[in-house]
Amino acid sequence: MTKPRDYFTGKQEEFKRSEVQIAPYNPRKISPQQKATLKRSIRKYGVVGGITVNKQTMTIVGGNQKVTIMDEIMGYPEKDYALLAEAIDVDYKGSGLHGCRLQDRS
Repeated sequence: MTKPRDYFTGKQEEFKRSEVQIAPYNPRKISPQQKATLKRSIRKYGVVGGITVNKQTMTIVGGNQKVTIMDEIMGYPEKDYALLAEAIDVDYKGSGLHGCRLQDRS
């Protein structure tokens, strides 16, 4: 029997910002006003909700906007910094899927 925790497969790891890349296919765009709001929120509360990195591609697959704001706050790329992220290990090639766990659960 599958338990709810079986669907939570990532684990938190620390990456150097220079080791990971923003997903070039990131469909989400935010307005300058939303960006300013997110920046204020990160400064006040920290990064809430997390960031996800696919270790196979070293691509940020979740939290691209948060990382973009953190880059501004931390002075990246002039200053590298530690990025805490949920690490997943997914092979997307040929799957047509993004952000899905590719393992049979039966």
